[in-house]
Amino acid sequence: MARRCYPGRAPASSPALPFNLERCTDLHDIVDWNNVPQGNYTLTARIAGSGKQVGISEPVNILVLGTTEFPTVDPNSVRRGIDGVIRFRLNGSANQSFIIQASTDLISWTALSTNTFVGTNFDVSDDKAAQYDRRFYRAAPVP
Repeated sequence: MARRCYPGRAPASSPALPFNLERCTDLHDIVDWNNVPQGNYTLTARIAGSGKQVGISEPVNILVLGTTEFPTVDPNSVRRGIDGVIRFRLNGSANQSFIIQASTDLISWTALSTNTFVGTNFDVSDDKAAQYDRRFYRAAPVP
């Protein structure tokens, strides 16, 4: 059963509701969205104050992919060579396709490559890393 919570005192639960109402203890409790089918969704937040003021956030578009198996980085594999090349190893599932992206600001991302695990790991090299003061990486499954 899904869980929804409210800051402060929760309204009384009803057996007719398809979710449990609980009191939120921190911001991580406010959203609990599990087993969502693949697809595009638009989410908004609705906030009501004690004076019955209501605020609604701008919509946020979310694309839910069919998998949650993200490749992971082996933290012991991350190296910067004397040539400035960054190297690291990704772990994942055989035959899983993924895209490697890089960013200097965690906002704009550039695709470096799209690959498929033959076994359960894949070695990554970024020979352009020396051109940047800092560079962040992420790997995501390809739908």
